[in-house]
Parts: sequence; structure tokens; C-alpha cells
Amino acid sequence: MKKVILFICLIILLVVGVGRSYVDVTPVSNMNFEYNEGLIYSLESLPDTIRPSESLNKGEEDLVSNIFSGLVEVNEKGEPIPDLAMGWKVSDDGLEYTFKINEKNKWSNGTEVTAKDFQIFFRDLLSPDNEDYTSNELYSIYGVKDYREGKIDFSEVAISSPDDYTLVLRMNNKDDDLLKNLAKPIYRLRDLNEPLDNYKKDFNEISYTGPYVIYDVTKDGFIRLKDNPYNSSELEIKDIAFKEKDSDEIELAAFNLEKVDILKNPPIIYSEDIGLYKDLSKYNSDILKLMIVNSDKAEMAQGISNIMQVLISDSNILKNNLGKPYIKVINNKDEIHSIKKDGAKGDYKINESEKNNLKESGKNTLKKVLNNNEVVKIVVGNNEEDKALANELKKFLDKELAIKSIVKIHDEGIEEVIKRGEFNIAFGELNLNEKNLESLKKEDIDKEEGEVADKSEEGEKETATSEKSNLSLVSLYFKNDVWCKSPKVNYLFIDSNGNLILKYSS
Repeated sequence: MKKVILFICLIILLVVGVGRSYVDVTPVSNMNFEYNEGLIYSLESLPDTIRPSESLNKGEEDLVSNIFSGLVEVNEKGEPIPDLAMGWKVSDDGLEYTFKINEKNKWSNGTEVTAKDFQIFFRDLLSPDNEDYTSNELYSIYGVKDYREGKIDFSEVAISSPDDYTLVLRMNNKDDDLLKNLAKPIYRLRDLNEPLDNYKKDFNEISYTGPYVIYDVTKDGFIRLKDNPYNSSELEIKDIAFKEKDSDEIELAAFNLEKVDILKNPPIIYSEDIGLYKDLSKYNSDILKLMIVNSDKAEMAQGISNIMQVLISDSNILKNNLGKPYIKVINNKDEIHSIKKDGAKGDYKINESEKNNLKESGKNTLKKVLNNNEVVKIVVGNNEEDKALANELKKFLDKELAIKSIVKIHDEGIEEVIKRGEFNIAFGELNLNEKNLESLKKEDIDKEEGEVADKSEEGEKETATSEKSNLSLVSLYFKNDVWCKSPKVNYLFIDSNGNLILKYSS
């Protein structure tokens, strides 16, 4: 039973977005979107800090990625390209990386960027006292692990600067992912002793290394960026404001009125054809749309999976290129870890014969595990995508199987509904980023087991529910990030990390 409960706990910990709600909002006409100096980028949330933090979401990382620069970047294909390092050399055995820092680089206060700056940055970032950083992805560098554990001084870590413009990293072992990792926003150079946690107030006291600097934070919460005069990048977008979304619907209306210029993942109605929407760019994401099936009959998940293959093949998810199907029953955390984004089918097609076979197989399976008097409880968060999927499934159950079903929409608290097992089917999302996958790989999961034990001790009722339930996941598709741009924007450069890089945009 322990493994079943642990799997439930992992699902609740990692499934995100199931309870996202929409609230009453102020009309567009009453909101201040006026910003005549430059572009407006509306994102889900503004970061509370611009320190290196693993808690930032992609939109929050976009701000960091444009005001700070790192040794290297990645292009749209995931290939490393120069940033503050104008080039690098890897030894034949792959155990030494030598980066040449571009002598033209300057901090926004006019001082030169040197290799010593990177040494100091890594010293502070990797310090055992830095609780904001928990990753082990740089443990391949000699001494990093021992330094993080407080066993050695940073002087013994193999990150050295033989001269002002040369940075050398010596490795414990060959690491083919090192450059890709160094291109992440968390490794962009900044002074960790500056007031990065209070940047909205003290932005003038911060030294920036990227192509942009923060030069104003308005009373309406706009983070205004302009080009860094000491950065060598030639920018076509010289002035832009980052603002936090008021609501998805309001932001889409503002975008249509050209009061917002860049908008990510607007609330496009999943039951309509979006061919009328112009200037959309779509990029793969790490977000996997899925269903949670709660049944004491293991066959139910497979029956639902067969039905969803048919429903998705006919849906606007494919017509509008909003996702790449990856339909599979998942029964444990090891199977979650085996999911690969590149296994998703961009050209997913099933012919009518296959559809009929899947439909009949699904119907026969569900008839065995469900009875006509049973009411199937489908729970979703208050968002258009989940509601559209749930309603399509409800139609099928009602029409094809004469099985009664209800769709319950939760503005909040859906996690508690899942914990208590008060559902048959729930829709959600799983972020398969490296941090979540790493947590699934760990052999030592005492923390999660402890959390489950605490929950189990709260009452026999919850334990009984967990014990009798056969909880499974049915993965559906990897979502595509949809970017909207106004006529003021010609091109958006989205790197392979999923971050908007403005210096390459126009």
C-alpha cells in the first residue's frame, strides 16, 4: 500500500495548474495600458526576486534573461552560442573547458566583465549558505559537490581564472550537458551582494550584465527596460515594459486592441478553430496534459486512454497545433520518468478503421467496469482547456455508453478533492522539467514518504480511500507554448529553454 500512497503523493506534489481559476476583473477600458515609449510584454507573474532561484517560472525567467547575461546561450535548436564568452575550447578528453571572455563586455556601471567576476559569482551561488540553489547539475565540476557540502573552501574548486579574460573549468568526469546547463537563466552573471530581492525599489543600485537594464518601475507595476549603453549587442527592440497579467481574458482583449504587444498562452477557446488568430508562434514545452483516473478496476485507465485517442484525433488540439499527442497509461513514478518529449507525435493521425477499433475497445472496457447507475465524477480546474476536454468526454459517456457523468469545475481546492479521492477522473498538467524529473529519479524519497505518513495518520478514512484506490495517469499530449505578437513586433526569438530573448527579436 505504501507504494500506492507514495504515487498519490507524488502526483499531488507535481501535477500543476489543475486549480487555476478565473476571477471577476476590471474592464479593459478602465485599466491603464498606456505605454507609448515602447512595447508591452504581459506575463503570468513578475518575479519577487532576480536572484538565481529555482522557483522562477518561465515568464519570470524572461526578465532575468534579458537584464543579465551568462557565459553562453542556446539558440532555438538547443545549440550553445557565445554570450559573455566569445568562444570556448574543450580538451580532447572532455575534462577541461576554457572560456575566453569578450573584452568588450561591461557591467551597466561601466566596469569590465572579467573571469574573476564569474569566479565570485559561482562562489556565492554554490555556497552551502545559499538555500535558493539546490541543483546538483554542476557536480561534474571538480570540487563543487564537496564545496556545496561544506567540506572544502571554494579555493579548492576547479573554477579558475589564469588571466582577466580566461575562465577554466576542470571536470570530475565528462559532462555533455555542461554548456546546455550553463545557458540556463540561473547561471547568468550578477552580483549576489546587490539588492536583488528588492529590485523593484532598488533597481538603480543593481549592476546589469545583459543587453537591457531596469530604468523604471511604475506605480502600475510596469518593469520598464531600456538598452544597456555598455552592452555591445545591437538591439532592434530598445524599450519594453514587463507587466503582470490582470486576467487571461483581459489580457487577450488588450492584445486585440493592440494595448499589449507580446502575450504568451492566451485563453484560446479549445472548442473553436483559431485560424482567425494572426501572428501566432508555437514552441514545444515541457508541460504534459494528463488525466488522473481513480478506480479500483485497473482496466478503466486503458479504456479511457482508448477513448481519448479518438477524441483528441478529432479535436482542435491537433487542428490548432496546440499540442503533440503522447497518449499512454502510467502506473508508477518510474513510468513517468520514462516519458520523453521527443516521443510525442507531431503528425498524429489515425484512420477511420483505427478510430472504430479504439472506440469499440474503449466502450467494451468501460461497460465492464462501469454500470448504468454509476455517475462518473469528472473534476477540472476553471480553465477553458480542461473544461473542453472534460465536456467532450462527458458527451461520449452520455451518448455512446448511456453512462451518467457530471463535470465539476473547481476554482480552487481541487488538490484536496484529489487527496480525498472524491472523483473518478481529473484533468491536470505535469511539468516534466529537469527539477521534477530529478525528484522522481531519487532513490531516497524519505521526505515524500514522511508527508504521506503524516497524511495517513490524520484519519482512517483517507487511508482507506488510498488503500482501495487504483490511481493511474493517462498522459494526453505535450502542450505547445503559443506566443502572440502585435504588428509592432516582427520576430520573437525563443531559445530552447523556452525563454524569450529580446536582443535577437525585432
